[in-house]
Amino acid sequence: MKNKLFLALILSFAVSLPMWAQSNSTDQNQTSGTSQAPEWHGRHKMPSADQQLQHMTKVLNLTEDQQAKIKPILEDRQQKMSAVMQDSSLNRDDRRAKFREIGSSSHEQIRAILTPDQQKKMDEMRAKREARWEQKKAGSATQSAAPEQK
Repeated sequence: MKNKLFLALILSFAVSLPMWAQSNSTDQNQTSGTSQAPEWHGRHKMPSADQQLQHMTKVLNLTEDQQAKIKPILEDRQQKMSAVMQDSSLNRDDRRAKFREIGSSSHEQIRAILTPDQQKKMDEMRAKREARWEQKKAGSATQSAAPEQK
């Protein structure tokens, strides 16, 4: 159940979040005049709302009107996610549930702005990411079970 909840959270972000493994510098967003994006676990940083919008525009061919409507949703999601990440009173499961709730809400708001063709493309991208996630999860489960077999 926990894995499904975590997968749902990851998939809700996957719609607008490309792989951001290139840069580890902390001053990247400061030079562009935007606020610093909160950090994810590990080496990766959560992309800014502007970066997410730029990716969505490229992949889904968003119109200027769609961009203007989606940007505040992404900014609101970013603020809420940052607040959850900084809330030390939440345990792991509660944090995941909040992430999932915020992600699902913003996903549905964004989806309502898209055309049927854009929604279809977004669904296809999501299905591919889900398949890759399941494959990766299966691979890591095999690796973690290997030491036990020795």
